[in-house]
Amino acid sequence: MEVIILKINLETLSYIFAIAIALAAMASPIVTAIINNIYQTKRENIINYELAKRKALENYVEVASKCSDTISIGLKDNYIKSANTLYIYFSNVPSEIDYLLDMKGNDFNEILTRIVQDLSEQIAKK
Repeated sequence: MEVIILKINLETLSYIFAIAIALAAMASPIVTAIINNIYQTKRENIINYELAKRKALENYVEVASKCSDTISIGLKDNYIKSANTLYIYFSNVPSEIDYLLDMKGNDFNEILTRIVQDLSEQIAKK
């Protein structure tokens, strides 16, 4: 068996290292920018999700408070839509939501307050 030995002189080796360092220097900012963009996108998605969660809860409270006095067909439809939106954003939606519209007066207000408190605990604090 013959062993083939490559003879690379010092000058050629220096050029190879210089080219490798130059490529690394050019690629490093690009890779860093890509990683930062991925991180920023994920962070913005989380922030947008939390904002949508807050908006869904605000909308539910607004519609539910309108239902405390009188309930029309349109208002009941809006209530159901806003309650269903809560299921998208919250993992534990209180079961009282289903029969809140059957309540009146203080019972209505107490249950609505309890629902809002339970859901507010699931929202990330700023």
